[in-house]
Amino acid sequence: MQDERNVELALTAKIEYWMERLLNIDAKNRLINYAGNKCLGITHPSFDTLFDRFVVKEERLELMHQISRGIDHRMYAAIELVGALGAPVNIMKGDFKGSESDAESFRILRRLRTEARTKQEDQGIDTLYLCFGFLQWVDNRISNKTVLNSPILLVPARIDIDNLGSVAYIAKGDEDAMLNSTLLYHLAKEHHIILPEYNEGRGADSRESASEYLARVAEVVKDKGWEVSLTASIGIVSFSQINMFRDLTDNQ
Repeated sequence: MQDERNVELALTAKIEYWMERLLNIDAKNRLINYAGNKCLGITHPSFDTLFDRFVVKEERLELMHQISRGIDHRMYAAIELVGALGAPVNIMKGDFKGSESDAESFRILRRLRTEARTKQEDQGIDTLYLCFGFLQWVDNRISNKTVLNSPILLVPARIDIDNLGSVAYIAKGDEDAMLNSTLLYHLAKEHHIILPEYNEGRGADSRESASEYLARVAEVVKDKGWEVSLTASIGIVSFSQINMFRDLTDNQ
């Protein structure tokens, strides 16, 4: 019996070792510390409006941009006419605004689109996600006294560019919203914190809003002095080994 118990303990330890290796829990993992230039924050519309339009209604959203002759010649002609009668008029069109200038936001989205497509073609994995809500926390095991910024709710996304190459759009991918499995595993194992499940409901009326869910997360972590920010960002994160991780957890 003792030999069997020792074998069981050794096997459990080995599985946990490989689980952590698969999740790659360190400050370089963007699921643990979402930083760098592979993302674009979204500052407009409001947090819940963005979630409703992008996730619930699955609308394709257009990046804010100034009207030009090449994009919409009819509206541009009308603007020119108004400008000829008085002061010049700058008209913006679109559904969402990035955290950078409109031109830089477009360049970032185009770069993210190229990288996401390359990953999909070369490795067959989706890496582009619109992230809702970030946990701002400290873990000395990962990064001494540095505040980590971990995405909480992730929604698969895609980026489209119009035929003229001048307007960018974002749209929801085929899969549903998901929680950050890497973050959930580490918080449970090292901090004994279990984040609540996200209630998707059975329709738009019963679905929990992002801010409602994140308020429940904030309640769970408040005793640690950690905070949850209601911010959204689209960027590259890697779930390439998450299926192997789930196989290990399901059969542990």
